Amino acid sequence: MSISRLMVLMMVALAVGCGKPAQKADKAASKDAAAPKPAAAAIDKSKLAALVNGDGITKDAYEAEATRNLARYRGQGHQLPPGIEQRIRESVLRRLIDDAVVGQKAAASGIKVTQQEIDAKFAEHKKRFRTEQAFADYLKRSSNTEENMKRDLRRNILRDRLVEKLSGQAEVPDEDVQKYYDEHLQRFVEKEQVKASRILIRVSPSAAAKDKKKARKLAKKVRRLAAKKGADFAALAKEHSNGPEASRGGQLNWFSRGRMPPAFDEVAFSLKPGALSKVVETKLGFEVILVSEKKVERQRPFDEVKSNIRNSLVARKRNEKRREVLRTLKTDAKVERLIEFKRPKATVKQKIAAPINAKTLSEQLKAKAEAKAKEMATGGGTKTK
Repeated sequence: MSISRLMVLMMVALAVGCGKPAQKADKAASKDAAAPKPAAAAIDKSKLAALVNGDGITKDAYEAEATRNLARYRGQGHQLPPGIEQRIRESVLRRLIDDAVVGQKAAASGIKVTQQEIDAKFAEHKKRFRTEQAFADYLKRSSNTEENMKRDLRRNILRDRLVEKLSGQAEVPDEDVQKYYDEHLQRFVEKEQVKASRILIRVSPSAAAKDKKKARKLAKKVRRLAAKKGADFAALAKEHSNGPEASRGGQLNWFSRGRMPPAFDEVAFSLKPGALSKVVETKLGFEVILVSEKKVERQRPFDEVKSNIRNSLVARKRNEKRREVLRTLKTDAKVERLIEFKRPKATVKQKIAAPINAKTLSEQLKAKAEAKAKEMATGGGTKTK
């Protein structure tokens, strides 16, 4: 046999041998492709409040958030008007759906928030409270926790970064800042102000005559001590005052006309800096007022307020961008609400009454709290003795 013929036979043998494993692999692959795939696990919708692009919001998570929001109102001893609880619940579900849509898009866009960033933002927010006790009181009053606050901060940071990535930074031209100032000059008028301190000898308006006489006598005694040369008003306030600001030397800080009751304004604004009032009778008892500083009314110049104006306009534009981005994301998302909210039938009395919503209720509660704080600070109407 020639050498050339032998080489041909060897090549044919190699080709046949190498082809067998390939054929087996092809058959195995075909067999695997033909095999039925395991079915995806069915979603138990009975445990969900909503589905967002296939991701579930559990009823447990929804109820926990709704309970937290409702507690902010109920915790203050207020009875929720008919229908308001349901509206709050609806609002909570809408927000959870919004959060899910934003979270999914942020994850797809590679946007992340680190724990260090959340902790830093939390520390910055906590600094707004003067003391640890003030912060603890806020948490109790709002039925909130540090964990919930950090979760909310993470959500806000994530949302803001997504909005900025999708729609760009919110910017305001210098001419818009100037225009706003020119069109709202009255908003930047700083009214006449007084910085004052007080010593309060508390006694109830319904107290017996002898008790009032005793309180008035003590107030006059304290007033004589405060009028002495070199007297330390703050120390006297800490020792004798029953007011909530006694621990800080009776300091009420700055206030303008109209913020305090008219009679209180009349006394405080009539005094010159460093002057001491006579004993003033209020609903809380008897008070001695010391005016430390006064400011005359003035128009704040543009350079003094332009930074605040810009921040306000940027925040407004950022909110507009946020709403637009969220609207687009929700339009493109597949959302299935699994909780049905039924509107309660209004009674005749409810139909006559002015409509109210959760925002209105929140504003009312805030106004009441501010009014109470104002009353505690000023003691209501006044009479001088």
